[in-house]
Formats: sequence, C-alpha cells, structure tokens
Amino acid sequence: MRLIKNYCYVIAILGLFPASANALILNYTGANFTSVQNHAPSLETFTSTDNVSFSLNLTEALGNNLNLAAISPVAFTASAGALTLSNLTTTNSFFHFSTDSVGQITEWALNASIFSPTTGGGYTKGISTTNLSDPIWGSVADMASSMLCGPLSTAIGCNPGAENKGSIWDNMGTWSYQTSTASSVPEPGTLGLFALGLLGLAYRKRQIA
Repeated sequence: MRLIKNYCYVIAILGLFPASANALILNYTGANFTSVQNHAPSLETFTSTDNVSFSLNLTEALGNNLNLAAISPVAFTASAGALTLSNLTTTNSFFHFSTDSVGQITEWALNASIFSPTTGGGYTKGISTTNLSDPIWGSVADMASSMLCGPLSTAIGCNPGAENKGSIWDNMGTWSYQTSTASSVPEPGTLGLFALGLLGLAYRKRQIA
C-alpha cells in the first residue's frame, strides 16, 4: 500500500512540471549604414550608427543543401534604429536561405514590411537584408525605409512621397546561432497526469477511512 501511495505522489509531482522544447534562434547583425537620407520627420529616421538586425525563432535547425528555401519562423523581429517590425505588426514578410552540406548559411534574402496606404496618404515601412548578387549594384546588403504615401495614394496603392532610408552595400553582416530550452504551458496530457495522481491519492485516503 505504501508503494501505491508513493506512486501516486510521483505522478502528481510530475504533472506539475510543464513540457520543455528546444528552439533555434537565428540572429543577423548588419554593419552600420553608409548611406542615410531623412525627408519624412514624422516617421522613424535613420543615422549612420544604425544597422539592420533580424532575430528568427525556428522550431528546428536549417536543413543541409538548401537552395533559397522559404522558411517560416514561429516568431521574428527586425530592427534598424528606431524602426522595429515583428510577426505581430508586419503585413508582408519572407525568409529565404541557402545552406551548405552541414547546414551553414551561404545565401539569404529576408524582408519584413508594413504596407498601409490610405486614400490620399498612409505609409509603408520595411527592413531587408540579402547577400544575393545584383547585376547593377553588386552584392546588396541591408536596407531600411519608412515612407509616407503621397496624395495620389489609394487603399491598395502607395504613391511614393517623402522617405527616410538607411542602407549599406557590399558589406555583409554576420549570423549567430542560439539554442534555447523554453518551458511551455502544461499540455493536456500533463494536466491529466497530475489529475490522475490526485485521484489516486484521494482513493487511497478513502480506502484507509
């Protein structure tokens, strides 16, 4: 009987601990902007000490020998100076990666943006980074922009207006990898295990009575 009682205690205690999961975080840090222009003071502006950064939360590591494969992160943030975008605020985003035979990043094209024109105004904001070769400019690196839409804009089209922009060309940033173990909310099975332990204890107490 003592063994049964101890077993019920173990089940109940195990049920208190939430499940854990490993997550991979990819972090990109770009070099400082070498070109800056600010013509829309009501939006986020940029300086030569600002740079592009991305942080992507993935459920697993990138595969080997990818060829600009589309990746869907669980969550992401992109920032450049005062401008910060995330999966909670963007209206458009894409993340493409190429990797070598051991899964290291060799090519990438990332973009996060907000497209919010209105009749006669609105704005667009975006942050991007890529090391793909461009036939005119060479290897494009990082760019951030916050632009007011002009008076000819509609709800589905932005007529370019005053813009703030920061950029850097032919100077790639760096990637870092971080693995974290995050505790999650107890799953239904875990809660069931906890409840089973409590029921066992209650039954045992009733038997003794």
